[in-house]
Amino acid sequence: MSGHTPGPWTVGDVDNSIYVWQDGGKESFISEVSPEDVNEQEMVANARLIAAAPDLLAALIAYRDAKPQCECSSGSGCKMSAARDLAIAAIAKATHEPREVK
Repeated sequence: MSGHTPGPWTVGDVDNSIYVWQDGGKESFISEVSPEDVNEQEMVANARLIAAAPDLLAALIAYRDAKPQCECSSGSGCKMSAARDLAIAAIAKATHEPREVK
């Protein structure tokens, strides 16, 4: 798949910085968001978004691979098709996989 550290990832506060690390038996450091970068509220929000990355990627992959629940006619502006295109682009960005539809 993408080669990233497997989730789940957890957020914690240590010495005025917010850290993200792999949860579970093998706790691996993922990221640090320090107060020099942003205010505290934004710092925590950024760390939570980083920690959610493995779950978001898994959800996008499941969405991409699921059978579509609706059929859209060509040129109808189907929101499901547009959402699926966004999911495929995000998966490609996260995994460096080509933007192929499975």
